[in-house]
Amino acid sequence: MVIWSDNIQEYLAGLDAKDHLSNAGTIYYLKELSDENATYPAGEGVNLLARIGDAVAVINGMSLEIECPSVEIWLFGDNGQDMTDLVNCLFHKYAGVSCEFHCFNQDVVDFLEQKGAETYDETLEYVGHGLKFNQADDILKLTEEHFEVLAQSEDEDIAMYCGELPLSEGNYAVYGKMECDSPITICTLEFNHNGFADLVEPIWVYTSTNCRRNGLAKRCIGHALSNVDENVLVMYHMESENQSSIKLAESLGLIFNNKCVSLAVDL
Repeated sequence: MVIWSDNIQEYLAGLDAKDHLSNAGTIYYLKELSDENATYPAGEGVNLLARIGDAVAVINGMSLEIECPSVEIWLFGDNGQDMTDLVNCLFHKYAGVSCEFHCFNQDVVDFLEQKGAETYDETLEYVGHGLKFNQADDILKLTEEHFEVLAQSEDEDIAMYCGELPLSEGNYAVYGKMECDSPITICTLEFNHNGFADLVEPIWVYTSTNCRRNGLAKRCIGHALSNVDENVLVMYHMESENQSSIKLAESLGLIFNNKCVSLAVDL
């Protein structure tokens, strides 16, 4: 029997109590769903939690009332755990809806693929806590004045990114090495709190093509993180096939935490 609830925050608190550090990133990404439910009367939140025993699904139902309805579902269960009943229930409940699943359990991935779901992304998460990073004299913290210049760059990716990054929001900091008003290397840190822990995440790392393989990105990120309190949890996400980012994360002393597999299927 499936137990339904919209009290996602209670489940996130349980995840944090079970493993404060390893679940910090997952909690951060699901906290928004819990916050959205807080705007609804108790028991009437649009985002749901479904549970059969220790098998749990967290469902983002914000897109069900549109012309082409869709849902996003995060599945949680220990390796070897039978989640068949829960997944079958979700397939029945959301029949006719386009669905994206996110899970960390290969057994569940295999089961979803048997149901016709196709993997479209595999994201690796590396984490570090209490690490010390080195400063680099040639790396500086960029200002909004730098970004006004970079937004006019001939490199369309840099121009678009620097023109849209909301530095004014206060939870971003950008570091880099500049040459002739262009970045040789650049990285952005995003600072957040998931309700239980302070987090910092490098979300955009760039090194100009002719300056790669010289350790510039490591120096840039290391310098940026040297200004972060050691109690803050560092998270770095990358695609599973991105060997350069994996080596960079490991060279910074970060360790592999989990792999999130995302699959899509029309139910």
